[in-house]
Amino acid sequence: MGFSYLLPQQADIVTILGGMPEFRQGHFYLAGGAGLIFHLGHRQSPNLDFFTCHPFCPDDWYVILTRDFRADIRHRRKGSLRVHLDGYPCNFYYYPFPLLDSLLAEGLPLASLLDIGCMKLRALLSRQRKQDWVDLYQISQRISWERLWESYQIKYRSEAEQLIRLTAQLEELHHLDEDYTYPSAERHWPAAKAYFAKIRTYLNQQYGD
Repeated sequence: MGFSYLLPQQADIVTILGGMPEFRQGHFYLAGGAGLIFHLGHRQSPNLDFFTCHPFCPDDWYVILTRDFRADIRHRRKGSLRVHLDGYPCNFYYYPFPLLDSLLAEGLPLASLLDIGCMKLRALLSRQRKQDWVDLYQISQRISWERLWESYQIKYRSEAEQLIRLTAQLEELHHLDEDYTYPSAERHWPAAKAYFAKIRTYLNQQYGD
């Protein structure tokens, strides 16, 4: 789909970051909602989320960003920097899990659709958000559940307990009916719930007592 689905100001930020030597040397890559947009083009994302498996100093990275942007710090801690660059939210995270597959999109390192699917699944094991389930549903229309779960286990060296936790999360999807999400995602919520009900049944049949 490409970055044409980003807001024009976000596309400018992505272009500038991609041309910064420090960005490339830090091995940052785009993932999250904006990364998913590149692959699917199914919605907009208010944030640009960048990750690296190499530790970085948030204070040093902030100084670097001020050379090319009007940078306002929103939150910082070890391995995490949330800023507004020229008024738009951008997040930088230390994420110690190597990519399964690396891509280069219009000069910018980008997580593959498979990697983003694994990252979404990991996030859902610790939090419940309708938007993330809809995103995962969209990804599952292009990548089989079996491949996604197998890749998740490779990426995170997961244990059986996480599969149990996932099954429990799937039992609670109805509690998210009133959870706010984007109108474009809301349209897919009924189909997403139906799809993951089938996944829940499959998991119970395969791994249940």
